[in-house]
Amino acid sequence: MGVAGVGLGAVAGLAWACGLRSWMEALAGPESTFTWATELGVLVPAAAAGALLGYAASLRLGGRPLSRWLVLSPLVTAAVLVVPGYLVDLLTRGLGSGALLVPMIAMATAYALASGGRPWARALAGALGAAGFVGIAVLPASMQPGLGAGTPQGFFVIVQGLSLIAVFSAAAAIPYGPTRSRLGGSA
Repeated sequence: MGVAGVGLGAVAGLAWACGLRSWMEALAGPESTFTWATELGVLVPAAAAGALLGYAASLRLGGRPLSRWLVLSPLVTAAVLVVPGYLVDLLTRGLGSGALLVPMIAMATAYALASGGRPWARALAGALGAAGFVGIAVLPASMQPGLGAGTPQGFFVIVQGLSLIAVFSAAAAIPYGPTRSRLGGSA
């Protein structure tokens, strides 16, 4: 599954990024703009992160040991910070803070659910992940007046954001846990 896993992971990362970009557009409203730099800064890193997580899945399914560095794969999505002007917008207007928050929420949730770490560390990571999910649920209404949970569009945007972070969290969990041997047991 090696090359296929990497390819499937890249496509999944790309699909996830398209959904995320759609969610970001809903949050920004009419101020949302599309530029090649921003789009490539979102799509390419997400495809790369997906490819790394697909590679981790291939290693696990093949019973091969995983590099612990693969748990950092979600951070590749933060590469959008190097897009010209992005960091300035982040520091001066607060735009784009999700570039770091989204992978951190996914990584905290993944660690809490899938790692064999210390119970106190998993509980702390779980609390941080849960706070991130709550933040994603209340963010739409705080950014656009019509995006409260009581409106059809607001409900959709909330469900979209929560499902995107849940999928990212599940993918971020791939590098944790035991690998499978070729006979199906745990290694």
